[in-house]
Amino acid sequence: MPSARRIAQKVLKTSPGRSAAKSRRAAGTPHSGKGRSSLQKSAGSRWGMRVDRTDKAAAVSGKSAGRHGTSTKEQESMAAATHGKPAGRHGTTARERTGKTAAMHEKSAGRHGTTTKGRAEKVAAVRGKPARRFRKVTAGKPVKAASKPFVETPEERRKRAAVIREILGKEFPEARTALLHHSPFQLLVATILSAQCTDERVNMVTPVLFGRYQTPSEFASADQTELESIIRSTGFFRMKAKNIIGCSKGLVERFGGEVPSRMEDLVTLPGVGRKTANVVLGQAFGIASGVVVDTHVHRLARRMGFSREKTPEKIEADLMDAFPQSSWIEISSSIILHGRRTCPARKPKCDVCVVAAYCPKL
Repeated sequence: MPSARRIAQKVLKTSPGRSAAKSRRAAGTPHSGKGRSSLQKSAGSRWGMRVDRTDKAAAVSGKSAGRHGTSTKEQESMAAATHGKPAGRHGTTARERTGKTAAMHEKSAGRHGTTTKGRAEKVAAVRGKPARRFRKVTAGKPVKAASKPFVETPEERRKRAAVIREILGKEFPEARTALLHHSPFQLLVATILSAQCTDERVNMVTPVLFGRYQTPSEFASADQTELESIIRSTGFFRMKAKNIIGCSKGLVERFGGEVPSRMEDLVTLPGVGRKTANVVLGQAFGIASGVVVDTHVHRLARRMGFSREKTPEKIEADLMDAFPQSSWIEISSSIILHGRRTCPARKPKCDVCVVAAYCPKL
């Protein structure tokens, strides 16, 4: 047998009350609650029992029924009349409640009754100590006092640089590049590999690399995929392999397979910039063409107050002005070794630094 629920649904579909409701909606006539069948009301439909309850509540209260008998606004008006004050959004506003609480505690009302400063003063009075002063904040952080800028003349900077060079010279008497090589070409290849990589890692790769390829012509004809597999651990191996092969081809085609000894010629080769050229010229040929600015020199030049620039080219120019040309090769290696041993980026060991007395620690 069909259930009572299905019977009620069939009756509802065919009842005249449903057709009348459709006619009212089409004509735009508001629903009055009349014309509903007794089955609709007893079945607990959407507009049966609920609307009846609303109508009954409206009759008892003596007012027109809203969706739930009374609206939120009417309820607020009733509450306001009971408390003897005009109705806000919810009868009373946050400011009124805060003012009432403040009156009870006999203090001026802030946003939440008392301010942070007022609470601090109250705690200080109980403890018998003066309230601490609150620092002004900007964007949620305390405002730091401006530090005194480090200022010195070019002559003072050169004198300080001479003292630092002498101290570092005694600390690192045989300062040289840590890259292992036996020829200018090997140093050139090793320096290209050292980009974004440690010298220790490069020294682990170059014995295998130079065991497979010895001359620029062999590197020029090397298979790039095979070369990449050898130098993969140095990082950026695809770009480095491409630059090494291109540099070797340039040496064979334009310089007879020999590494040139001029800055102007070296920087025309793929993968060779001023830093690589300075390393090769200084360490392989003994030519002081400039100062090598790697990550350590870049950091220490700013920390020691020799430069305020951010680009390697401008930092190199400031170091070339601070140190005499005869010390450019030496000072580059000394600063690099000092940066690795004593003055790293995160936790510099200023307590054991040999040049701490001459370093502004910027």
